[in-house]
Amino acid sequence: NGGTCTATCVATPITTCTGGDGCCPSGCTMARDSDCGPCTDECVPGNTRCGTGGVQTCALTDGCYLWSAPAPCPGGLTCLGGNCHAVSLTISASTTLCGVLWYTGDVVIQGGARVSCPSGVLEIHARSISVDPSSSIVMGAVSTAVTNTRGEGGHYTSATGYCGSSTYTNYGCNGGGGGGGGGGAGGSAASIGVAAYLACGTTSVCYSTGGSLGGQAPAARYDDLAGVGGVGGTGCVGCDGSTTTACTGVGGRGGGVVRLYASASILIAGRVEANGEVATAVGGAGVSGFGGGGGGTLLLRAPDVELAPTAVVAAAGGGGGSGYSVYNCGASTYAGGGSGGPGLVKVLYTSRFSNRATALGTGVSSGLMPPTVTSTTHPDPNQFYNDGFSELRVAWTPPVTGLPGYLTSFVRGPYPALTAMTGTFTTATSDVIPASRFGGAGDYYFTASMLDAASAPSPVLTAYRVRVNTSVPTLNSVSHPVQTAWYPGRTVVVGWTLPTAVPASTFSGRMWYRVDHVSNTPPGRAAEGWTRTTAASLSLTTDASGAPLSDGVWYVHLAAEDTMGYLTRTAAHYRVQLGAEPARGNFFGYIENAAGVRQTGVTVTLEPFALTATTDASGYFIFNTIYLGTYAMTVTRGTTVLGTTSVSTASAPFTFRLP
Repeated sequence: NGGTCTATCVATPITTCTGGDGCCPSGCTMARDSDCGPCTDECVPGNTRCGTGGVQTCALTDGCYLWSAPAPCPGGLTCLGGNCHAVSLTISASTTLCGVLWYTGDVVIQGGARVSCPSGVLEIHARSISVDPSSSIVMGAVSTAVTNTRGEGGHYTSATGYCGSSTYTNYGCNGGGGGGGGGGAGGSAASIGVAAYLACGTTSVCYSTGGSLGGQAPAARYDDLAGVGGVGGTGCVGCDGSTTTACTGVGGRGGGVVRLYASASILIAGRVEANGEVATAVGGAGVSGFGGGGGGTLLLRAPDVELAPTAVVAAAGGGGGSGYSVYNCGASTYAGGGSGGPGLVKVLYTSRFSNRATALGTGVSSGLMPPTVTSTTHPDPNQFYNDGFSELRVAWTPPVTGLPGYLTSFVRGPYPALTAMTGTFTTATSDVIPASRFGGAGDYYFTASMLDAASAPSPVLTAYRVRVNTSVPTLNSVSHPVQTAWYPGRTVVVGWTLPTAVPASTFSGRMWYRVDHVSNTPPGRAAEGWTRTTAASLSLTTDASGAPLSDGVWYVHLAAEDTMGYLTRTAAHYRVQLGAEPARGNFFGYIENAAGVRQTGVTVTLEPFALTATTDASGYFIFNTIYLGTYAMTVTRGTTVLGTTSVSTASAPFTFRLP
């Protein structure tokens, strides 16, 4: 602009934006991103709605969450509430139904029809749902490979067992497999007492007690979730004299899931079942039985729910398998597997629950429907989010109005039942949880339940899960592969792998990087000198200010952006050493306060190597055999920074007086 170029001017090369990014004042960035003009999200990720011509999905487009083009519904279906629906369904003959099905009208199962699903998961949404006395919904048992598994398989446990009455050699014999967990703990395995063998002088076969208990987390009994039962445990490793026999395989499969959602009513007069599988018998010397599968879950949710006198609603655990028969001092004893734990029957309503069923499984949980919780900051309960967010925002919609209020809580899992002791009363329908309430990686839950007209909390709660990631990518370099070596090359090529602690879908494909002399620079945005890229690797020749890389120690910092644009609180760091290796020597000195009093027990840090030393009783510090040169020195006490300065090792002994 007609000015005079001085020696301080640095000519920077023109960068061509790639990958669909646009040129903004802050550099190359995705169009419509907050770094180059405001980004206005139209919707919450993963939500759907009915548009002209079909279903629209909220997805990330050009840095903003926008509604997609409408996807037409299949023939005969119409869009309602963001999903493709059939009008109604009447089943009068046995059929297979699986997955999630939506209807605008009524679903009727009648005339002796049997609805089943080999994959074990059926979810029906309709205005009303009814099963007549001669008909049934029966779910097949499923393995733990099915997602949303709530149960956990029991397994045998090692215990003290002795083979040989004279030597008492401990072979660590084991009992039969524990039953798979359902709504309650799986049964323990049967056992053969060791003491009886010793008393009889037996020197061959023995088994210890064993079989750990499978089971769902206790919270699963009073939330509004539904998952499959656990698979039964494996049988024992028996011992016969000086040999052992390892058992392989798994026990009975867990019961499946039936979720029935009706906007008006549910009437069950027939059978609805999701039972665990009975374990098969296991033969052979030294082999104990396997555990039975845990019961699944039946979830009935409607304003009006009725279980008629002819109804059978069950999610029972499967029986354990029989094991090896042993002649025990004149009697045969079997080391059988434990039975699967019972599943859960959950009934959620707003106006009425009439229960006159002939048989109703154990683990029954019934109560007012809990509120429906959503979040604009963490919209997907199954997705992981980086921990660099500032807050969690939640809101909830009550299933019925006119009640006194709600009980809520925010905890790191597992979550407790909501009572006056564990919950917080509120009449609000939203809340903000600051990031300071989160304590690292893991699952956190915001829970909410209704208070009835008498201000008593419903025994059933909503548990909204927030999954937090703290893991960072792993950096590598083909040009400078050893971080402690010195290299003449000034072009630094770095690549990275995403953390394996969370799914790859956690991340958006956008990375932020910065090059400087500090070992642990925290993640930032363009305003802090960070640059965003969608590339798979970087070839770096300049630092964060745009100046060419010179001899010395540099750090490449990298942070992966998640699907909501959050970064982790810490970045990945990679050290690069350019030029010839400097000579080594000692650097030492004293730290004083403003009054000249030498300071004891303060920490002295030198960058770019993050070297630390602590002053002694005389305020003295020393760094032995470090590289000679200039460092950035920081003095701290605990987490408080007392002072900073630039220092040369040639100035030793160096006295730093704090400001």
